[in-house]
Amino acid sequence: MHPSLWRQSQLIHEGGLYKVTDHLYQVRNSDIGNLTVVEGDDGLIIIDTMSGIEPARQGLKLFREHIADKPVAAVIYTYTHTHIDHYGGVKGVVTLEEVASGKVPIIAPGTIDGPGEELIGQVAVCERPRRCGACRHDALTLFGLILGSLQLSGSSPLRPHI
Repeated sequence: MHPSLWRQSQLIHEGGLYKVTDHLYQVRNSDIGNLTVVEGDDGLIIIDTMSGIEPARQGLKLFREHIADKPVAAVIYTYTHTHIDHYGGVKGVVTLEEVASGKVPIIAPGTIDGPGEELIGQVAVCERPRRCGACRHDALTLFGLILGSLQLSGSSPLRPHI
């Protein structure tokens, strides 16, 4: 392995709050996803919210304690596939009331025009594989459910020839 790749692999295993560049930070390795924070003059833009409410809440708390105690101005989901690590922690960084009132917009693929509790989760509806044909296909291929029993021959690159 190239020494710089080895060094990078060691660095990315360290959890905590990282400054990526001016006004751009990430909370890493407290969850399966990252919490990315863009610091604006008057507020924060959260890009992806980890997979759980508590890790997202703690990540935002860490940022506010060490960088700036500013309100969340917007949340952006970058998902293009069926992974909860992009949106699962949204309730750890904003409240339903902030989103429903329009104070904090959620920017995501699709639309968010549903009432009440759905407003936070509606953009993630397609993340439920049973309800969406494209997402169902993604989940089936992502987790290998369509592969069935895989028979490997001795000449398969997946298994050395014996």
